[in-house]
Formats: sequence, structure tokens, C-alpha cells
Amino acid sequence: MQNRYDRCPNCMQALPNGDDVCPYCGFGVNDYEEKSTCLKPFTVLQNKYMIGRVIGIGGFGITYIGWDLNLQTYIAIKEYFPGSLASRDTSTTVTQVLPNESSKEVYEKGLKRYVEEAQNLSKFYQLQGIVSVKDFFYENATGYIVMEYINGINLKEYLNNAGGKLPEQTVLTLMKPVFESLHTMHNSGLVHRDISPDNIMVDKDNKIKLIDFGSARGQSAETDKTYTVILKHGYAPAEQYYAKGNQGPWTDIYSLCATMYKMLTGQIPPNSVERMEQDEYVDPTKLGVAVSQRTEAVLRKGLAVKTSDRYQNIGQLLADLYGAGPIQSGQSGQPGQPMLGMVNQSAPVATPAAFAATNPTQNSMHLSIQPQQNPSDKKKNMGLIIGIISAAIVALIVGLVLILGGGDKDKDKDKKTEEPTETTTEATSQEPDTTEDGGNTTETTTEAGGSTSTGSYAYEWPTEVSENWLDYTIKINDTIYKLPMPYAEFKSAGWEADYLSTSIAANTYDYTTFELDGIEMQVLIVNYGLKEAPVEECFVAGFSIDPEWYDVRSSSVIELSGGIKWMTSTEADIKAAFGAPDYTYDGEYDGEAYVTMDYADDEIRSGMDLEINSDGVLECISIANVAVPEGLNVDASQIDTAPPEINSYYVAPTGPSTELFDHIVTINENEYYKLPVPVSEFTANGWTLDTATPDYISGNSYELTYIEKNGEKLNVKIDNFTSDAILPINAYVTSISVDTDYFALPISFPGGYSVGDHYDKFTEAFGDKEDYGFDDSYTSFIKLDYMCYDGDAVGGNGIGYLSIDIYADPETGAMNEIKYSLGMDSIEPQ
Repeated sequence: MQNRYDRCPNCMQALPNGDDVCPYCGFGVNDYEEKSTCLKPFTVLQNKYMIGRVIGIGGFGITYIGWDLNLQTYIAIKEYFPGSLASRDTSTTVTQVLPNESSKEVYEKGLKRYVEEAQNLSKFYQLQGIVSVKDFFYENATGYIVMEYINGINLKEYLNNAGGKLPEQTVLTLMKPVFESLHTMHNSGLVHRDISPDNIMVDKDNKIKLIDFGSARGQSAETDKTYTVILKHGYAPAEQYYAKGNQGPWTDIYSLCATMYKMLTGQIPPNSVERMEQDEYVDPTKLGVAVSQRTEAVLRKGLAVKTSDRYQNIGQLLADLYGAGPIQSGQSGQPGQPMLGMVNQSAPVATPAAFAATNPTQNSMHLSIQPQQNPSDKKKNMGLIIGIISAAIVALIVGLVLILGGGDKDKDKDKKTEEPTETTTEATSQEPDTTEDGGNTTETTTEAGGSTSTGSYAYEWPTEVSENWLDYTIKINDTIYKLPMPYAEFKSAGWEADYLSTSIAANTYDYTTFELDGIEMQVLIVNYGLKEAPVEECFVAGFSIDPEWYDVRSSSVIELSGGIKWMTSTEADIKAAFGAPDYTYDGEYDGEAYVTMDYADDEIRSGMDLEINSDGVLECISIANVAVPEGLNVDASQIDTAPPEINSYYVAPTGPSTELFDHIVTINENEYYKLPVPVSEFTANGWTLDTATPDYISGNSYELTYIEKNGEKLNVKIDNFTSDAILPINAYVTSISVDTDYFALPISFPGGYSVGDHYDKFTEAFGDKEDYGFDDSYTSFIKLDYMCYDGDAVGGNGIGYLSIDIYADPETGAMNEIKYSLGMDSIEPQ
């Protein structure tokens, strides 16, 4: 049969004979199925980038193979296309992405984040361990990131082809460039947050690069407070499972060490949340793996459950792993015996059949960008991303998640001899602004309109399962539930929790595992109110049932709308009941096929995720509705106007900075502010908050905004360190950013440097400090950084870290941007 292309959409080579199978890469040309929402093959962007086949479709974008017509080389092209927020019908000549009318604001915020991903990566093009960004541009009313093409396979596949594990020498040689590149990245204030074998590529020359920076965020919260992260169980540390988890370089260190553990042993470390209750981590040597004492000690420290017990920066890890007593090339080592000599990075890496071609298409054209929500591993979705858009509250978007991992599923099994299942969870998290105890010691308040007291909310138990899944009804054994529902009503059905917070901060959430009659499931609990509330006054908004992680008695009866039943209904049954899903993904794990089907609620980002197992029946269910219940009284006018007690801790400075770490910023030579500083200190001096600043800040959260006076603008991060919602004027400023394009007044920082000064003045102040970051020259700017994660060393009083970012003109050396940020867990008396 004559194929419909004159080129191969996989490798872009011309097909003069109209072959069905490409003679160059083995791609089945006629088998390629065009998707109606994707750009057609051979579409040309910017008059120089030719689009090829779709590599993957995620929740936020589409990845294509591409060809640079000018440079005649392969590229990867990522297109911002959030399918739940926008549409495009390429059955016509239309190529523009059209945001849904009701989702334009959310679409624009996502596009901004997409641009940030490109900007984040562009800073590190010179690093050999990180994938390079070549270009970014706007077209078709959306954004595109052009990235280098990596001719290779991901580390997961590489390990599989190599027999599941690698010698210590090979692991250390492979991983060192990634460690070094991430060290540089961390020093610039960014954390990757999604490191695993899926996101590490190995090319044909046995060099590796870290990819997929869609989850990377600034350590000082330079982005929106809600971001999406994929949690891969075994690789994700415990702090990533919690909205208030204190994330930083130590987060990536855990994931890197988990990846090394997998490379050395062939096994994934136990789930970090499970380890909090019962740590069953096993040293590699106890598994019979030949690893030096030094490497084993580094892994043990890097994989510590508590963040404080881990390495705090990669520099420390590099010193221990590759420093004194380095490993000699070619030595395998015996368990418990130190290895001597130096790693020879130029030595060839042993790769027994690591690149053996089982599929010529995959091996020859495997791109560097893995679609964020289409991992080739176990699941696309083990969680349901949920965002609250509350009509009752002004422009509030709170990210919520239904986490499906972390339960003690097989309590009686010897997990030391059983490899944890490699799965993923999508999570929406918040930057670390509070202590990890969840704020449970805060005094709770039950004022009317402040906390959403469910006592005044009349919940009616449904008597039957609705035919419409958007009614969010589900039958579990003999009881029918409708989401959301008051926690007290849910509890009255007999459910018991393995662990439960006593209270939940204002306008945020928590989750935990509940059990009843042989069914364990994850339950999402939401506080819709503007005061911290006891959990008994909150709402249950979501359920997640997954027999692969939690015990579910086989005789259980679980029924969704439209007669869809657990372990009975098929993919065809589900489509007949609910129509085609918004997203679908066919995958394979351990030789068993599965299909995920995602149904999204058009209005509020709630929805339902279903998984069909290898037997063709429904096995996993996630369903959540986070809309504010109709009739629930959430009154923003009840927010306290008085400053919180912690604002009284502030002591205003009487003069300019005299010490390097006193955090006093001087503006216009007569205004002195000691960070962290209440916003009210600025307003007392005539500064005003941007009118777009939200009316309030949710509990244990923050906002990014700017303050202005007489046309002069400063970007600031304002934090709420309480568990109740507060007015922005009562928040604390923890970060100040000045840009000479928007600010012309004199402003100086501790150490005596100011915008307009030569950057030598900054290096003179910090260059001799042990934690001084790095400086690097680019074509259009010079970048300098200082990072210190020892809070006590930079002033204490609740400070977690100090971050300073500076941009300078490469010709004059003048500093034109300075950002001074404190990472805070709490406010303490000065």
C-alpha cells in the first residue's frame, strides 16, 4: 500500500519509493496515527523547524521530534498545549491553540510557567550533565521550547538492557556529570524535583544528561505557589508528599541516591513515606552487591528519611563520594572493603548489551524530552491533580492532590527481599514556608464564616448512584457517597484512619489512608475556610482505590456512575457510560499491559482517573470533586484585620547594614528594612501593594507581587506564617528583587553592594565565604550567586537559607538585577 507521506515522520528522511516501513529507522509509516489536537507532521515553525511525529502527550504539552532545516540536525520540540484548558482542530487549516473561555487566566499562568522552564534550562546550556535548550518562541498563540536531540535511551531502559544493574565503577563514572551539573543548578537557586531513571538519558557515547525540567522550581519560590510534580515512589523523598514539605537541594540528593541505589542493586529503595513508620532500607552489600564502604555510607546518608540527616548540598556529597580515597578504575571491590585510586572519567563504561536494539524505532529516534504525564513506566497517573477555583473567593487557586502511594500495603511480607513497585504519583505541592509538623500546635478557631463549620451545612446522603459521573457519587460496599461531603458524615460510616492531622490550615488540604470492611483507600480532606479548622469541620473531597498499593478485599463491591463496577467493567463499558476520556495512555509494566483513562471536569479541574489492568477490567479508581459545596458559607469578610501576634516580634533597624548577615536593606538612604519584615513597615513609608495582589493569603502560603512608590517598583515575596488566612498587609516580606528597568532609587544590601555597582563589590563581600556559589559569563549577562543552607550561619531566627542572585552587564560589569531572599520556616522573636 502506498503510504501517505513522502518523508518518514520519525526520522524525517525522504521516502522516494513510498515505503510502508522507513528503511533508515524502521518506523512503520502507515501505522502512525495522527492526533486531531496535534500539529500535522512536516508543519514548519519559525520557517526553520520541521515537526515530525508526536513523541508524547502530557497534561500540559505535546512533544514532537523535529528537524532544524538550517542546521540540518535533529531536535526535540515541546509545545505548550494543556488539553483541559485549550483546544485545536487540525482537521481544518487551523494551527492556533485556542484557550477555553473560562480558562484563559489559568492558561496564561501555565504558559508563563512554560517560559520559565525554558529560561531555567537556558542558563545551563554549558553543563554536560543537563539537556540544552536551543531556542524558545511564540507561535500559534502558544509557546515552543526547542531542545537538543539526544540519540540514546533513558537510564531505565539502559539498566534493563544491561541486566538490571551496573558495577560500582560504571555507576560512579556515569553519575558524576549529573552530580556536578546539579550542584551548579542548585547554586543558582533551582531544584529539579523529579529525578529518576526515567528522566536521565544515556547517549551512544555512554554520556548521560538530566532531562525534563518541567517540575524545576526556585528554592526561594520565584514561581506561582502551586506547581505540579510527578512523585515516583521510591525516588521521591517524604517532603515531596506534603504541601508543607521543606524542599531544597536535599530533595534532589535523595532522588539521585535512590537512582544510584537502583543502578547498583537493581532494586528501588522502599517508599519514603513507609520508611517514616518502619524503615526497611537495606544496604547494597546486604543484598550481595559489591560496593565500597564509602559509597554505601554516602547512599545511606543521601537516602536519610529526615531532611536534616541528609547531605544539605551536593558539594558535600561529591567530597565524600569522589574525594578522599577515590575509587580506582577497574576495581570492583568487595562488600565492606574500601576502594582505592581515582575514577578515570575517560575510561569506557561497561555496557553489556545496554543499547541492544529490541525496537529500531525507539533506539534510533528516542528523544530527550519525556512527556511529563506519559512515563513509559508503571503508570501515567497514580494521582488525580485537583485545583480549586472557588467562585466564592476572589481568584483563589489552591492545588490539591490525591496521593496513591505510601501505604503499608503488605504488612506481613518481608520487604527486604521484595523490590518496591516503581510507580508514579502526580502531586501539586507548595513551597516550604512552614514547619513540617503541619502546624498542628496552632490554636484552632471556629468563628462563623472563618472556618467552614460543617455543622451549618446540610449534607444529604444519596440513595442511589447517579447516572452522571459529574455528580461524583460512588458506592463502596453497601454505602453510597457523594463528594465533597463533611468529614464527620464520612467518618460516621465507620472509616478508621491510620494517621490523621488534628487540624488543617486555611484553604488547604491533607490526605491519609482510611480502612473499612477490608478496603483501604487514600482520602483527600479539604478545609475550604479562611481559618485553620479541626479536621472534624473539614470536607472529604476525594477517594483513591488502588489494590497495587492498598489492601482491597476481592469480594468488595465498588460502583461508579453509569453502572461501572470495580474488577468487572471494561474499557468499552467505561466509554459507553462516560464517553471518550479526556486523556488515555496505553502502557506496559513487567510484561503486563494497562490503560489509563482520565476524565476531567471542565469547570473546576476535578475529575476521575481510571486504570484498566492486563485482564481488561477496571482495577484502580481515583475520583475527586474539590468544588466548594453549594450553600457552604465561606465569608472572606471574616478574615481578621489585626496583624498576627508574630508581627509584634519585628524590631525595626535604626540604621543601615553593619554586618554581612544582618539582612538590612537600605532604600533611598533613609529607609531601613530588616528581612523578614512585615509588609506594613513598607506601607507606613508610603509604599503600596500591587492592586492585583489577592485579597488575602491562605494559611501557610505566600504570594509573589510587587510594591510601588512614586513609580518605583520592587518585586517581593510575601509570606503567611500562620495557619489562618491573612490580609497581605499583615504578611512578611522574605524576598526583595530590584531591576534597574523598574527601579531608579538608591538601594543597598548587606555587604555594601548596590545596583549600578561593579559586580566586584559583591565578590569582595562573599568571595571568601565557603558557601559562595559561582559566577559565569554569558553573551548577554554575567550571573553571580550566593547560597547558604546553614540558617544559623546567616542569622538564625527561623531562617532556613539565604539566596542572592545577581545579573550584571558583561561590558561594564554593572549589576542591574539583585534578588535577596530568605527561606523561612517560621518567625521567631528577635
